[in-house]
Amino acid sequence: MTKDEFCAIVKRVNTQFEPSWLSQPVEDTVLDSLELMELRSALETKLGRPIPDSQWFDSRTLDDLLRGIN
Repeated sequence: MTKDEFCAIVKRVNTQFEPSWLSQPVEDTVLDSLELMELRSALETKLGRPIPDSQWFDSRTLDDLLRGIN
């Protein structure tokens, strides 16, 4: 998945998304827990496979998550 594809998915989940969020700790973004669940579901749908819990929860930033799923 490209960074642009990833950003487009995050933007669909939260229209306030800014690319600067990619390098911020996830808890410092405005994504709430429901949006994070929606994001995970959308990413898994795009990837066609589940994202392991360990990978999801160990990612400190959205950049870490993107690197981990590629």
